Amino acid sequence: MPYPEQETPAVPVEDKKYVVYVVKKGDTLWIISQQCGCTVKDIMELNRELINNPDLIHTGWELMVPEK
Repeated sequence: MPYPEQETPAVPVEDKKYVVYVVKKGDTLWIISQQCGCTVKDIMELNRELINNPDLIHTGWELMVPEK
C-alpha cells in the first residue's frame, strides 16, 4: 500500500528575513513583488493571516516582504 504524499512543511515566518512594505494606492501584489525582487507567493506566505484574497489588498496595509 503506497504512502500518501507528504507536503513540504511551510517555513515559519521567524526563519525568514523580511522588511515591511506599506501598500500604496494602485499597488498589487504583482507590482510589489516586482519592486521588491520576490514572488507573489513569497509575499502571500509571509502574510498568510492578513491576505485572504491575493486580488484584494488595501492601501495602508503593512506587508512583510522578503529582504533582498
